[in-house]
Amino acid sequence: MTIAVLTFGQEIWKTVIGAVATALFLTIFGYLAADRWGKAREQEREESEKEREREREDFELRTQLVERVSRTAAGMYIACQHARRVLKDSQGVAPSIIKRRNDAIEQLDGSYRQFSVESSSLETLLGARYGIAWHVPPDSNESQSEVFVRWHQIRDLLTLYYFNLKGNFPGDSLRRNSEGFEGRYHSGLKASCYLSSSKSPKADELKVLRVDIRRAYEPALSRLVENMLRDPVAATILPALESKTSGSRADIPTTVGKQKWIDRTRPWAELTAATLGIVGVAFLVWQVSILNSQTKALNEELQQTYRNDIFSTSLELDKLRIDKPLEYEAVTAEGGGPKMLRKGEVSPKQLAEAKALAVYIADFFVYVLELYPAGEYPELAPSENVPQDDTYVGYLAWSNAIRGTFKAKSLLCETLIENEAGYGTGFIDRLRGASLCPGLKGTQTP
Repeated sequence: MTIAVLTFGQEIWKTVIGAVATALFLTIFGYLAADRWGKAREQEREESEKEREREREDFELRTQLVERVSRTAAGMYIACQHARRVLKDSQGVAPSIIKRRNDAIEQLDGSYRQFSVESSSLETLLGARYGIAWHVPPDSNESQSEVFVRWHQIRDLLTLYYFNLKGNFPGDSLRRNSEGFEGRYHSGLKASCYLSSSKSPKADELKVLRVDIRRAYEPALSRLVENMLRDPVAATILPALESKTSGSRADIPTTVGKQKWIDRTRPWAELTAATLGIVGVAFLVWQVSILNSQTKALNEELQQTYRNDIFSTSLELDKLRIDKPLEYEAVTAEGGGPKMLRKGEVSPKQLAEAKALAVYIADFFVYVLELYPAGEYPELAPSENVPQDDTYVGYLAWSNAIRGTFKAKSLLCETLIENEAGYGTGFIDRLRGASLCPGLKGTQTP
């Protein structure tokens, strides 16, 4: 039996071929790893863009709902206020006075019919978006958002106001709209305790009830708007799970095909001389160069995406100023808050719309500052405690915009102070640190 023995030269060639094959294998593996990494980074960027789009659509949905709710409630409240003044000023039995009273009641009836339809539709919509709760605060087995119960409270308050002006409460309408009926919050008033008789109540009893209805209405509307802009709302865009899953599955056949190609190439590479070793090393160097180029291009693309997002956010602020210049100025005017909050200075509808706009502006800047985490940017610029890199110019511009918007004793500041608990401490502390909106507590107050 003859045993083949390799010569020294053959051993050398065997060692060289093994080294070249190993280098070639590592080169191909590096290429596959770089390709996989690039696809993963691209997928992350796409998911980030989709998330920002979901946030923008969520913000638009909330503002549309707030506008619709405010308009519906204010319409009925103003109708009741108008009818109350007409009835108060039309005392007597003259035919013209009687006609004026009848006309006022007829107009009020029309407003209530329209309000009943619209408010019922809104209640269904808000229940679907925020969940249903009948108590304040909500029970553990209910939705933890107060949006639904606060809107139902406003419906019941305005219903009580309507029947109060009519002078009687048909059926059990007084009891059904009172707090505690069927164990629910309803109007938040124990209305049944105000009147000695729901069919023929006394004038002074009706007056006391009207006063408490008006006192309960504005806080309820404010809490409603606050919760609508803060609480989770049903998603308008489904997560891009399907595209993510299909993308992962599409990678599998490609990876398997490349691995088969590697398996076919390796035996051939082991028989190749020093030339393939040089080619393999050159290929590895080339792949490293490509990887560096891809990394640089990806970083530049991420920076551009960041700048585009800042630009689109600034367009939203500009659009707000263009669409509502007078309202914007009134809400942000220095010292204008106490004046607008003074009873009788503006109509309830105007006040409700102004507060809603103030919340909109505050939430807008909260969204802007989310791009600059409080841990890295604890203060508004100019400051030495924030990163002095390429982001500083943009952060300085937004900081100056915030300083020029949140003016002392403006309605914007007064509304923010009133609803401070609904905002993150990172936003509040940065305003407080810049001496904006005196009266904010933040985390610095024991």
